[in-house]
Amino acid sequence: MIKNMFTELEDSENIDQNLQNLIKMHKKNGTNIIINGKLPKSEKQAKVFFEIIREATTNAIKHAGSSQIFVNIKETLEDTYMVITNNGKKPNEFITENEGIKGMRRKVEELNGYFYISTTPRFSVNVSIKNTN
Repeated sequence: MIKNMFTELEDSENIDQNLQNLIKMHKKNGTNIIINGKLPKSEKQAKVFFEIIREATTNAIKHAGSSQIFVNIKETLEDTYMVITNNGKKPNEFITENEGIKGMRRKVEELNGYFYISTTPRFSVNVSIKNTN
């Protein structure tokens, strides 16, 4: 099902539009992505944040059976932070980092940012990237 959804979704140059398309596509399939905040102003950072939202949403549906994904983005003068959680079942074992998580980590680290996963109090994907001008 998820693979079929992505064949319908074509990325454009407009990252905000891509995010809106992702939200609409998942809503049609019963998953709500709730965004609090805005993507970073930097196009490069916004693209990475979008790709992480997309991957984290896929993982939350696939592994946790989530129907709601919560994305909180906060920008300060120096950094932009993002925390992604979901309403799915909490993992009951150690998280194995397969290609999806490794890819998210690599993209953030390429921008000299920090990426980590937390499992308490609930599963979350956490990102922090220094703002660029």
